[in-house]
Amino acid sequence: MRHNIFYNRREFQMIDNFMQVLKLIKEKRTNNVVKKSDWDKGDLYKTLVHDKLPKQLKVHIKEDKYSVVGKVATGNYSKVPWISIYDENITKETKDGHYLVYLFHPEGEGIYLSLNQGWSKISDMFPRDKNAAKQRALTLSSELNKYITSNEFNTGRFYYAENKDSSYDLKNDYPSGYSHGSIRFKYYDLNEGFTEEDMLEDLKKFLELFNELASKVTKTSYDSLVNSIDEIQEDSEIEEIRTAQKDKTLKEVEAPKGIIPKYKKGVSKTTKNDSEIEKSNKENKLTGKVGEKLALNYFNELIDNKIDEDKKEQFRNILNDNPGSQHGHGYDLVAFDPTNTDKAVEKFIEIKTSTSSSIEEPFFMSLNEMFAMKEYKQKYLILRIFNVSGKEPQFYFIDPYANYSEFKDVDDLIDKYLM
Repeated sequence: MRHNIFYNRREFQMIDNFMQVLKLIKEKRTNNVVKKSDWDKGDLYKTLVHDKLPKQLKVHIKEDKYSVVGKVATGNYSKVPWISIYDENITKETKDGHYLVYLFHPEGEGIYLSLNQGWSKISDMFPRDKNAAKQRALTLSSELNKYITSNEFNTGRFYYAENKDSSYDLKNDYPSGYSHGSIRFKYYDLNEGFTEEDMLEDLKKFLELFNELASKVTKTSYDSLVNSIDEIQEDSEIEEIRTAQKDKTLKEVEAPKGIIPKYKKGVSKTTKNDSEIEKSNKENKLTGKVGEKLALNYFNELIDNKIDEDKKEQFRNILNDNPGSQHGHGYDLVAFDPTNTDKAVEKFIEIKTSTSSSIEEPFFMSLNEMFAMKEYKQKYLILRIFNVSGKEPQFYFIDPYANYSEFKDVDDLIDKYLM
């Protein structure tokens, strides 16, 4: 631990100014100062962050392409004052793009040096759902980290409190946005001490990280990543589910009574609201491929373990080994009746997969699926998989023809089966 921060004042003037800012933040917080007019040290505070420190940092940054800008307030004082270092070829302001930034701890406990990205741009994409914005920032941070070859420094989000539960970490405002937008970071803890040499050596390395990222992710390509963030997010979640389900098998349970009546409003001619549709569509995309893979494994295991050797080929010939090929046809998989291991009876399987652990979680079906259910009478099954991201995914089958020999048309199917 090094506490000898104040060496020769002429040589270490920059760190003196960093330390002075931390001291002023503590004083401002102790006295509940909100705006400059409430504080006789407001001019000093602003001068340090807006003028002195940016000029001192600029001396140590050899390339002219970088701008160094500090800010303590827009109106009232910011909870987290900052000094940014950015390349105008990548961004002209900290609301957008990626850049380096010194972020002062809101309680004056230390300083974060972070390769970061514009929180405002991501936040503005989700005006009513800041949790979604924070998740997208994390995903984009992870995506940008893939372009950096060095493993030095911490990756991703940082926290303002050791136990990760301070208001700065939990609220949906700028301090939390800055932390979620972090790509790489180094924290200088006031209680542990640090030197100006430490800070300048780290700055040199962070500039190298930034230059590597900027050479691979231009402003145009960054904008493209931001615009496709939902797809990147979904791909990330799918990969998480796939990783969680690697080498796992399904456990069969008895189908709950009343599951279809509970679900019928989402299917019929009336309505499901926009949020229900969006939730259903997203879950289908996130879990669909995973569910199809689990289903295919289930039927292959049935063949391996339950079918007589001389009949295995019959069953394998029915089983479609490309479960995604029939999308738009109203079913996901061509397989066989899992209750009849003596004879290979063709079945058209629609797979409904959910991350929910509830056996009674409702699900929606499309009009195509309704038509397929009607067309393939006595041959259509719904395979419901739930808790797909849990330790033990479970499933049950629903046979829409269990109590009916046929349906006249789709309206008849809905009226009889789903009403």
